[in-house]
Amino acid sequence: YPLCALGSLRRAASINAEYMGSEELDNQEFADLTVYVGGTGEKIYKVIRASLALCSETFRSMLSKKMGSHVSFPDINPAGFENILRYAYTNQVRLEFDVVLDTFLAADAYNVLPVRQKCLEYITSHLSVENVCNLLAACTYAGCEVVELFQEIYQFCDGKGNEILKEKSYLALPKRALIHLISRDTFMVNETDLFLRCLEWARDRAKKKKYRLRGRSSETAKAHRG
Repeated sequence: YPLCALGSLRRAASINAEYMGSEELDNQEFADLTVYVGGTGEKIYKVIRASLALCSETFRSMLSKKMGSHVSFPDINPAGFENILRYAYTNQVRLEFDVVLDTFLAADAYNVLPVRQKCLEYITSHLSVENVCNLLAACTYAGCEVVELFQEIYQFCDGKGNEILKEKSYLALPKRALIHLISRDTFMVNETDLFLRCLEWARDRAKKKKYRLRGRSSETAKAHRG
């Protein structure tokens, strides 16, 4: 496809970007590439190779070297890839807080810099005391190590430590995320409150671990009886 024609296609498609959902993204009349996205429970998309290649140098290099009709991206989630694909076709993305991290990680992994920047701006402007611990947990479980993202999160947390401690989601933080959060000199909180809340976190963690072990023991006993 000529680059000028693809540019015109993207400008025209941007008019209907607001209404372009998953089915439209996966139902392209001129699709010439099958993309497998995600590891377990992967999702399959039919896409226009040239449009995807225009998103970044990483995609361009990868797709120019791989001339077959199939490609796999096992390291990103479908929700994130769909926004990359939406950007490829329309120059726009559709962001909500429950998909912005997946989109950011996909854009970061494949150097789709405009989408990466939009996600970072969205996260920064939508952080709240209620959702910041959930985001930290999600980053940890996803293995995210993007310093720029954590800087934005920690900067938000500074000055709001006592409020964050009171959130129920604080108790669900993974150990690594908790240590990184509270060990920073700029995370200013009442030390007594921090100690008591960390003690509560440890008790809650032990209780959940006990339930998991009890569940496994029950399953093992049933297996032996069977």
